[in-house]
Amino acid sequence: MPSLSFSSKLAHLTTMALTLGLAACTTADDAGVAVPVEPARIYAQNCARCHGLDGRGDAEAKKTMPVRDFTDHAWLAQANSESIARTIMGGKNLMPAFGGALSNPKIQALSGYVKRLHQMPAVTTPQAPAPTAPAAPGSQAPTAAPAAKH
Repeated sequence: MPSLSFSSKLAHLTTMALTLGLAACTTADDAGVAVPVEPARIYAQNCARCHGLDGRGDAEAKKTMPVRDFTDHAWLAQANSESIARTIMGGKNLMPAFGGALSNPKIQALSGYVKRLHQMPAVTTPQAPAPTAPAAPGSQAPTAAPAAKH
């Protein structure tokens, strides 16, 4: 077997290394295009149905289960972003886990958003006018006063 020169061995090793390196680079490992994390949108899609858009808790959800009020000062004093992220990832009581559905950067952004909810104005839902009782038979229904002219 003929002996290869040092430069031939080096060229052969370089070719093998490049071939192996290129074979390991596939698009399957590509993370794709970076997209901005929008914690307000993530919160609206995943959290607001129970916690309300303003974090104070949805009124209907509160009737059937305990719901954390993210604007409660006692809770804010003891909560930190790490504990909020753990709860988002693993769930708690009736709250489902979102660790399988949300990436770590999204969970971290959502955790910070939850901590800032107390700084946002309360969201009020419009109330339907109270129904009026029908007029008793034989009585006249109240009429509106004529409009004043200006």
